[in-house]
Amino acid sequence: MTKIIDLKRENIHKVRSCFYQGGTWTKNQLSSRTGISLAGTTNILQILENSEEIEFVGNACSTGGRKSKLYQLREDHIHIGTIILSHIFSQYRIRANSFNLGGHSVYEQILVSPTGTLDEILNVVKKLITSDPLIQVLVLSFPGIIGEQGEIIYSDFEHINQKNLLRSLSSLTTIPIVLENDVNVASLGYCSIHPEFRTLALLYQPDTDFAGSGIIINKRLHRGRNGFAGEVGYLMNGYKPANRQSRSNDFTFLLLNQITALISVIAPDAIAYYCPSLQEDIKISDTHLPKEFQPTLERLTEIDPFILNGVQSIGKNKILEIKRRTI
Repeated sequence: MTKIIDLKRENIHKVRSCFYQGGTWTKNQLSSRTGISLAGTTNILQILENSEEIEFVGNACSTGGRKSKLYQLREDHIHIGTIILSHIFSQYRIRANSFNLGGHSVYEQILVSPTGTLDEILNVVKKLITSDPLIQVLVLSFPGIIGEQGEIIYSDFEHINQKNLLRSLSSLTTIPIVLENDVNVASLGYCSIHPEFRTLALLYQPDTDFAGSGIIINKRLHRGRNGFAGEVGYLMNGYKPANRQSRSNDFTFLLLNQITALISVIAPDAIAYYCPSLQEDIKISDTHLPKEFQPTLERLTEIDPFILNGVQSIGKNKILEIKRRTI
């Protein structure tokens, strides 16, 4: 009996995951994508429709026989709460959003502060979760390193350093919470937009701080011990002294060394890089690595859209993970 329940749960998860990718689906498409029989797919569609997770939206174009029914995810079945922390020069920015499953923002608040304290973050979170009762997961993106127990090891938000942010947030709500480094979040957002790449890195070199890189290996985020993977600012040629001032303004030199190191260690399919003050594009040929090992290289003109995409991607995956444990 347990094996039957597990198989049913896994099959529901496969079909549900298709809907979370977006778009409309027919029974035949779902059966083909998941390998589940047509009869099994029909049963799962009934389960998901009865639970109001999906909805019938019309019929597909006929190919000569009976028209197939089209289904899609109910966008407002669940909402994803997101908090994005950023520190630009003397300003601390706390951005709160609530997104439906179609990626549309249904709530937004932006707080700009000279301090960026824990209380300010908690107050924004409280307002977010009380303003939208449909939120079922909260994702927080921040600049820094988080430990395995939710403690902030290092962050640009100095008032939360060495504090357990996860514990503080959990005191406000029972909603599942995910904390993640902002560059890791951006790398997941980039990965979701570029499914053709299985292994990639997204590199961010700020003007006056350590560089960081999100690393995706076989479509999975690699965090390393205590979330330290990707802290390429600590490489010898890119290291900055304790006062956080860049040892030079030669960002081309810094990025080239970091890109070369990433290629040599993980051999990614692609590397995307963002540096606000970079004067010229990085040339992959300047790494002097053999051509057959050179990845696709893309310069980004902004990083915020990838962070916004990433927090939603993390939220959807968390919802799928929770739902996977139930029938």
